[in-house]
Amino acid sequence: MTEVEVELEVVKLSQELNDQRVPVEDEEKKEEHPRRSIICSLSPKVKAYKNVIGAGLAFNLILSSVVALVSLQSSLNDEQGLGLATLVIGSTTFLISGIFTSSFIRALGTKYASVVTYTMSFIYILSNFYPTWYTLVPGAFCYGISLGPVFASVNIHATVTAMKYAPALNEDPDHLIAFFNGIVTMFFKLGYLPGNLATTIVLFSERSRLDEEIVDSSLRSVCNNTEVQNLDETYVYILLSSFLIIAIISISILCIFVDNPGVNLKFQSCCKAATVYVKDPVIATFKMFINWKILMLLPAAVLSSFLSSSTLGILSKVYVSDCIGVHWVGLFSLTYGTCSGLSAIISGRLVKYIPQFIMVYVASTVMLGVLLFLLFWEREPSYLVAFLPIGILGSCEGIWFNIPPILVGLLFPQQKEPAYATIRMGFALGYILGFSVPLFATFSTNLWIEVGLLLISISTYSLLYFKTQTKEQIFPCCYRKIIQKSNE
Repeated sequence: MTEVEVELEVVKLSQELNDQRVPVEDEEKKEEHPRRSIICSLSPKVKAYKNVIGAGLAFNLILSSVVALVSLQSSLNDEQGLGLATLVIGSTTFLISGIFTSSFIRALGTKYASVVTYTMSFIYILSNFYPTWYTLVPGAFCYGISLGPVFASVNIHATVTAMKYAPALNEDPDHLIAFFNGIVTMFFKLGYLPGNLATTIVLFSERSRLDEEIVDSSLRSVCNNTEVQNLDETYVYILLSSFLIIAIISISILCIFVDNPGVNLKFQSCCKAATVYVKDPVIATFKMFINWKILMLLPAAVLSSFLSSSTLGILSKVYVSDCIGVHWVGLFSLTYGTCSGLSAIISGRLVKYIPQFIMVYVASTVMLGVLLFLLFWEREPSYLVAFLPIGILGSCEGIWFNIPPILVGLLFPQQKEPAYATIRMGFALGYILGFSVPLFATFSTNLWIEVGLLLISISTYSLLYFKTQTKEQIFPCCYRKIIQKSNE
């Protein structure tokens, strides 16, 4: 979820917040108690940033620990396809959770919804200490159900905080909403760092213990590395424990530094509650599937998530674990995530100077070339091939990642909530396909599916973009120069 999605709940929450929130002046009067804590004496500005940075940092840490663990599933739990199968279960429940995310957050509030869902992610990490079908399947279910609220609550919390403190900070609410959600987006894009750094450090330490070279200069001529089978279980438990510690720190930050802005749960009647919190949002979401604009956007969402899940799943096993060793998996995922994040942020700013469709076409051409190279290249152990193509794919995916939320914000100004929910379901569908296809098909088939999705996404994006955008929107840089010259 990017900063464009922050408007998801604003329309419905704005009126409710006016009734629920306490004016800053009244809030300060309430805090004039002889036993008030240090937190209560903070200025409105500090409180606002405490909430946003606290929520963003907690989100970064929990996401990082889960993403790092997901990237190891296909290697550590390869027997009978256990790792990939549980990731399919998690992605399927993620698809379901997207439908009820709004209702869940409205019922508990952003803070307590986050506490509950972060705890469910903690349970998923805990289930990996004894990886069997009886432990990982329930753990994956908890992980998948938590994903929808995890992504939504942090953006909604940033929006609510901006609306609450904008008057006290003498800021325009719209500008503060965009700024606070930009901070959250930064933490999201840095989500690959802490967990994958822990993976790299721990697994490199295990290799150093055996007095083996970190960079093996005598790689075999074929990709049949069995290092993961001989991995010391002590270091695996150390790695899992580091993920648990990161998750505990995340939940602690959430409890200590983040305030709960209130809830909107009204027990008027069971029927009324079912209508408001279940029936209406579900129907509105499914109605979006008959909108041709949403149908044109869904392939881009599926492409982005399919590529990410394939990278964390089958690609990390085929090109890293099987070829150069499992201890490189963390750095591999870190490379992909960093390139994707930087690309998403940079391309978002370059739109001012370069038309969006040009960036999409260039990225798609490069991505197609890399995928065809991986298809026809005879696989052999290589550090360069393990990291360079994945960095390029990550950079291209970062551009595609921005397309659905940006166009939803432009095309559905009055229907943001169901439109974003539908796009989230598209992302979830891509994750399901990315983790499930390798269970039933060969690696080359997986790459051909990526090529097909790319070609379909280019076609549907082109049709939607040139059909709905004005000349000023298609060539913003050119019209900006014309306006500047006319003003001179």
